Amino acid sequence: MHPSFLALYLNSPNGRLQSEIAATGGSQRTVTLQALADFEIPLPPLEEQKQIATILEKCDRLRRNRRYALQLSDTFLQSVFLETFGNFLNLNTENQFQEVLEIPLSNGVFERNENYGSGTPVIWVDNLYHTTSIDTSKLRRANLDNKFIQKYEVFEGDLLFTRSSLVREGTGQINIVPKLSERTTFECHTIRARVNKKLVNPYYILGLYRSSYGRHLIMQRANTATRTTIGQEGIEELLCPIPPLPLQEKFARIVQKFERLRTQQRESERQAEHLFQTLLHRAFRGELTSSDFNDEAVSVFSQEISVQQLKPKSPGEVAEYLHTKVNQQETEAVQLTLPGLE
Repeated sequence: MHPSFLALYLNSPNGRLQSEIAATGGSQRTVTLQALADFEIPLPPLEEQKQIATILEKCDRLRRNRRYALQLSDTFLQSVFLETFGNFLNLNTENQFQEVLEIPLSNGVFERNENYGSGTPVIWVDNLYHTTSIDTSKLRRANLDNKFIQKYEVFEGDLLFTRSSLVREGTGQINIVPKLSERTTFECHTIRARVNKKLVNPYYILGLYRSSYGRHLIMQRANTATRTTIGQEGIEELLCPIPPLPLQEKFARIVQKFERLRTQQRESERQAEHLFQTLLHRAFRGELTSSDFNDEAVSVFSQEISVQQLKPKSPGEVAEYLHTKVNQQETEAVQLTLPGLE
């Protein structure tokens, strides 16, 4: 048996199912050597095992590369932010976040679990992580009275902070509400901030409190007991340097174009994952052989991404680059290259 073929099988759905059935114990599940020895393993000819393993390993490498590129690009906007506003952050400012608010901060709506299922979309804490702007396509829905909808409604450009987290780094995470297709609210473990757009651009505030500078300010005001929390007062008193508004708006345009690229990048990752799982399923049902996947097809699916350390570019170069890439990708197939990842 080819070792890679065996490893791929044991991590396939069929292999994992056998592991789950054979596992014993309570909180710590265990598979014994005897149980492992009794696993049923498909055993095609050795040469065919090698060919299948080669196909799946190439596809797995594509999947891992796309996932890794997505992780690295998370740091890109932080680099651009510091390149753009670093000089302003080094100034001794006395401005506080409360000075740029249009309305007072507010916690969200509390609703019992049994009232969720249909109705008005509600943004929860877990919707604030892992994206540049909140993904509103899969929000929970709750049956809310109109008075609650009116009180806790969010609009495009509103900012939401997480109030608490079991993990310290999860507290005070910030995200921005995108353009909405229907009335949407937010729940009680988040804090809404609506800024005065004559003073600051909300995308600048997003970048500010996601930067290492902003995260340090937030962690200074967070309290830790069983959970780490930050309240409205702590957020109001955060230092808030205010650069010229045109520079803020230029950064906002970069963020918006970058998010369009990130959407395509996430779709590329999803496609790579789907491809790998499909081939894995076919391989161990005896439906995949080397004739199904010639070298040309493998090379198309296995585009290599040269992942380099992200290097900050000047705001002008970034804006020009993103403008070009967005225009290209509106008519071309999904590209995986980003600034610093070519």
